Amino acid sequence: MAVPPGLALDLSRLFTSALRPKPRGIDRVEMLYARRLLTSWPGPCVSILSAPGWARAFPRERALIGLDLLEAIWGEAPRAGLLGHLVRITGSLGRSAEKAVPPNAIYLNVGHLALSSRKTLAWLGRRPDVAPVFMLHDLIPVDCPQFVSADEARYFGRILDSLPLARGLIVNTRAVAEHPRLAGLATRTLVAPLPLSPVFLEPAAQSDEAAPYVLAYGEMEARKNFAVLVAAWRRLGPQSPAPRLVIAGAAGDAAADLNRAVDSWDPQHARVVLRHGLSTVRLRDLIAGATAVFAPSFAEGFGLAVAEALTLGTPVVASDIAAHREVGQSRALYLSPDDPVAWAQAAQALSDPGQLETLRAAAGGYEATTSEAYFDTVERFLLGLVRLEPDRGVR
Repeated sequence: MAVPPGLALDLSRLFTSALRPKPRGIDRVEMLYARRLLTSWPGPCVSILSAPGWARAFPRERALIGLDLLEAIWGEAPRAGLLGHLVRITGSLGRSAEKAVPPNAIYLNVGHLALSSRKTLAWLGRRPDVAPVFMLHDLIPVDCPQFVSADEARYFGRILDSLPLARGLIVNTRAVAEHPRLAGLATRTLVAPLPLSPVFLEPAAQSDEAAPYVLAYGEMEARKNFAVLVAAWRRLGPQSPAPRLVIAGAAGDAAADLNRAVDSWDPQHARVVLRHGLSTVRLRDLIAGATAVFAPSFAEGFGLAVAEALTLGTPVVASDIAAHREVGQSRALYLSPDDPVAWAQAAQALSDPGQLETLRAAAGGYEATTSEAYFDTVERFLLGLVRLEPDRGVR
């Protein structure tokens, strides 16, 4: 009988998201990884927390307490046990990853953070029996450097420099897998469309936003291109029969500019409103209650907004980029991210029952990747990277 290999799951980036009041899409995906693998990996399993020159391993039970604590901080789980979680998770600095990771284990990093420092990963060089597997979310800093700072570009460059260490690579789209920047990597690659948080597969409740409205969501940063929608609604004017525009998400570096742009022509925010601090459940309800979801991003690694909206049966109008095409297939309407006239026309068309019904029909029947199917695929890929050791009994 074969003994399943051990797993060392790096949660460094996920736990830094405790600094955010609400989870982003990538936080929800990494939480799915942590919940699934920490509870169901068939072999021994530890979590890893890393910092420059430092990597510590913690038992999976302690990591699960940390996940409960993180979801309570986000408001995604009851806060009643918050103090208890804090008490239970304190008092341990873990063990050296180099010594604590089981023999012939897999080291899985889906959050990038530790990949930016060779010093942090140095322990892997002293443990050649451990098979590193990394997830690469996107190559946006390579393709669209105008949307990242110089520091972010250097940070991402160090991540790319770490990729040759990997025995396996997980990516979300074929567009990333076939990118020229990854040519020549001697690693096996799994292309697996991201699963959705189970919340988006549950029936939605009535949205508390006055209908009708178009929803655009995500962190308010330049890459998300919400400015083209503000320009489109300005072009439509205050008397347009088009739905209102609701932009929801964390207040990133473009939030102030968006507010100023709206204030310049809609000071009462009667036609365009910005929302912050939404829980995952409230976001789901907003998506389901929207006339349509508009996703005008200049670049995406996957396009969770497209998948989440189509899963809930909400029509989607998205920027014509490779990730959106791959995720939305023929079920969305695609527009140039640089054309506010086209986005205004799409918004105006939503007031036409016939055109709206066409969009709704296209959105219907979309099947998102379930967590179960996704992680079955991921686990088969991981297990295929290592040779199962024979069970020699207790020694």
